[in-house]
Amino acid sequence: MNPQNKPKSLQDILKQRQQSGFVGREDQVNQFRQNLSFHPEDDRHFFLYNVWGQGGVGKSTLLRQSQPDCIKI
Repeated sequence: MNPQNKPKSLQDILKQRQQSGFVGREDQVNQFRQNLSFHPEDDRHFFLYNVWGQGGVGKSTLLRQSQPDCIKI
């Protein structure tokens, strides 16, 4: 419950769960973060990532969650 003792809306619950992380996406997120740590001249550094898949699998959410890591650079 929130501070006003009102139950959270379904929208609030879903938003909180989406922001808490992914299940089964840890490898992709870690690979992306590791790539950001490489210097651009490092041969291991990729300049382009292709995110693809069927509709509804979380591509946009994955990108939204990765955005703060990109902004830090």
